[in-house]
Amino acid sequence: MATSVSFCPLIVFYPRVCFTSSAKPLLLNPSALSQGSSILFRGGDFSVRQVKLCDTPTLRFALATAKGSADSMVDHNDNLEALQDEDDLRNAEELCEAYMQAIHSVDEKRIFDVESNIHNMVVKKLELDEKLSSLPVEIDSSKEKCIRLQADFDNLRKRFNKEMLTARDGMQREVIENLLPVVDNLETSRKQIKPETEKEKKIDASYQGIYKQFVEVLRSWHVSAIATVGKPFDPSLHEAIAREESEEYKTDIIIQELQRGFLLKDRVLRTAKVKVSLGPGSKKMSAWTNERLTKTDGF
Repeated sequence: MATSVSFCPLIVFYPRVCFTSSAKPLLLNPSALSQGSSILFRGGDFSVRQVKLCDTPTLRFALATAKGSADSMVDHNDNLEALQDEDDLRNAEELCEAYMQAIHSVDEKRIFDVESNIHNMVVKKLELDEKLSSLPVEIDSSKEKCIRLQADFDNLRKRFNKEMLTARDGMQREVIENLLPVVDNLETSRKQIKPETEKEKKIDASYQGIYKQFVEVLRSWHVSAIATVGKPFDPSLHEAIAREESEEYKTDIIIQELQRGFLLKDRVLRTAKVKVSLGPGSKKMSAWTNERLTKTDGF
């Protein structure tokens, strides 16, 4: 009768059986053995030299000795992997010695105590094996969670940066929109004032300096004026205040700018208020009027 048993390095505990990597006696389950039968283990062939059962009802083991050499039983590297803690190894060996002595002396109480200790060690080993087998799954799960958290963090960072840019552009737009009426007033003053005396010229020069400063600030914020006179009417850029006939411009061509419009980069800050041509008619714009309407100082 042959029995195949998975042999663990150095000391291996199964319920009611203990194997060692030495040539010392092994404790085997007598129900599976008979005199002269052999047991096949990984690394060696063991035969029963002696089977000795105790009279007491709690004794469940036979005493057997190994036939094969210890070197053929297990690999040294496997031994190091199985039991790395020297204290556990020493305790296991002492437990085996105590169990064999109890069998020889037929000490039922001692046998029961040793069996209980062996059982506890087996249960502990099985629990550790179960935990160890679940580690790869837990590691993979942790990796997946880490990847998801990293992706969530990247998305959150991108959304935060986008919201920051949107908020900054919104505040910048609000500031510029509040400055546009000031620019309108400065442009109106430039057109209406015609300095004659030195004092008036100095005042006009001051207005011109302030106006140029505003223009430079707006340019630094990527603000530009919307082209109007002579351009086709575009509802997204222009607001038609009036329409009239024109001999100079074709239909739907802007003939006059009533209020300047502005762009912030490629977005409309304010549409330009314009007058649009209806095509040739009886009226004709003078050269002076055309020059005044097409003038776009600063932008």
